[in-house]
Amino acid sequence: MFGPGSRILVTFRDRPVLKNVADEIYEVKELNCSEACQLFILSVFKGNHIPKDYMGLSIRAVNYAKGKPLDLKVLGSFLFDLRKEDWENALNKLERNPQLKIYNMLKVSFDALGDEEKNIFLDIACFFKGKQIDYVKRILDGCGFSTNIGVFFLAERCLVTISNGKLEMHDLVQEMAFEIVRQESIKELGKRSRLWSPRDVNQILTKNLGTEKVEGIFFDTSKIKEIKLSSKAFARMYNLRLRKIYNSEVGKNCKVYLPNGLKSLSDELRYLHWDGYPLKYLPSNFHLENLVELNLSHSKVRELWKGDQNLVNLTEVNLSNCEHLTTIPDLSKAKNLERLNLQFCTTLKVVPSSIQFLEKLVDLDLRSCTSLLSLPRIIKSKYLKALNLSGCSILKMYPETTEHVMYLNFNETAIKELPQSIGHLSRLVALNLRDCKQLGNLPDSICLLKSIVIVDVSGCSNVTKFPSIPGNTRYLYLSGTAVEEFPFSVGHLWRISSLDLSNCRRLKNLPSTIYELAYLEKLNLSGCSNITEFPNVSCNIKELYLDGTTIEEIPSSIGCFYKLVELHLRNCTKFKILPGSICKLNVCKSSTSQVALNFRDSREFWRQWNL
Repeated sequence: MFGPGSRILVTFRDRPVLKNVADEIYEVKELNCSEACQLFILSVFKGNHIPKDYMGLSIRAVNYAKGKPLDLKVLGSFLFDLRKEDWENALNKLERNPQLKIYNMLKVSFDALGDEEKNIFLDIACFFKGKQIDYVKRILDGCGFSTNIGVFFLAERCLVTISNGKLEMHDLVQEMAFEIVRQESIKELGKRSRLWSPRDVNQILTKNLGTEKVEGIFFDTSKIKEIKLSSKAFARMYNLRLRKIYNSEVGKNCKVYLPNGLKSLSDELRYLHWDGYPLKYLPSNFHLENLVELNLSHSKVRELWKGDQNLVNLTEVNLSNCEHLTTIPDLSKAKNLERLNLQFCTTLKVVPSSIQFLEKLVDLDLRSCTSLLSLPRIIKSKYLKALNLSGCSILKMYPETTEHVMYLNFNETAIKELPQSIGHLSRLVALNLRDCKQLGNLPDSICLLKSIVIVDVSGCSNVTKFPSIPGNTRYLYLSGTAVEEFPFSVGHLWRISSLDLSNCRRLKNLPSTIYELAYLEKLNLSGCSNITEFPNVSCNIKELYLDGTTIEEIPSSIGCFYKLVELHLRNCTKFKILPGSICKLNVCKSSTSQVALNFRDSREFWRQWNL
């Protein structure tokens, strides 16, 4: 991962931790007076000069921050656009308690926020630091917040940052947020608004200490033993908006059990995430009208609820790996549902017809639902981008979709044919049909897929005809099919960069026109035992796999393949002639290249390679 001479820099605030692992320890110096002034001016005056009547106050502020970059940025952002008298009041307040400088400064900035911005800030600090901003926005908007405006305001105050689409904040800022929540009730955990410490949450739930003050609980069970909760563990937390019970260790299940069931859940819940939920049903008195996201992956649930539910705010449902799930309730009222994840629900046989009317559905994932028998004939959502039915091994039907779908995955299904109407999918990018053993030849209308990039019919042993793919295709996988001939006219396929024809045992020699595929970088003909001639590919080829073919010689023109880095010729039993020009290739000079030749006269082979 790191090459010779690399230097690894680790930043830490605990010197003893570094003593045993670091070669050298350097203390980061505070900014000097000039640097501190520049950063402060940038934060408070946006790079402009300090007005004369603010000069003295600015010097006070810089002196208070003592050259610490975070202090300077937070204080400068807070004082931005405030009146002179507000500067005076703020600095006086900070200077009264100098021993708690950073906390005081951050607290002043927090106190100046409106109630909504305070709630957004505390939710991010306690639950959503490091999460994608779009994900956080969806949840917090569901709580009635104007998240975009709130996050913008927090960023202006240097309380949060946005990096690569994720919400981040300085550790000290987060610690300040934790302290604010602790101060809400120093002695009674159940009267704090947000709970995130596994130890605290464990105590609250096992002793039924929760109250109406609790708005959010995130419980990581990875560091605790199995716990059994009372059926009334959440009964008094009727203002709970956010709840997540999970195990942060990959592959490990939650350890929270409800031997006597669960009496109730808060109707104020916007976010309900419980990995390994231990019951067959949700509480019958639980109303989901405020719920934005429901995640019960790896749970014991068999049926979510009975009867109708108002699901107007629900945007995402994740029931993946619910192996006991047999029925999906009516979702016709979930008008805003965007994502439905049912992958690995192995006992699910039928998906309700109501999903065909979900107008905002973007992603429907049913992969490896091995008992699934049928789907609605058509899925009408014009927003649908991805439909994944991979591994639905007994599903025979192809559901119609609107022209807006981009990704279709029917790998390992039992479908026998694609309809001609597939040509209407003008935005389709990827069509995956790998190992559909009953699938016949693709319809000619596939040539109308003007956005297609990937076509995969590898392992479809009943496909005998080279598909009429359009010219924009870049990746074509036909491995293991019964295709016999490569089309002579290939000029329109000039964009193909990867072509896999491996184990096409009926395939004959490729036409000379394959040279026209100027962008072809990877060609795999391994296992094509009827291939007797070296393919006439262009000199742009980078990877060439000819294992198990009956090629007898390599043409001398191979010396012109200046981009070739992979050449495989294992088990070419009829191979006779290796041209001297092959020594010109980079593949012969690279220590990372792979040249594998099974040549009958090994002494002659080594002599030709001068090895």
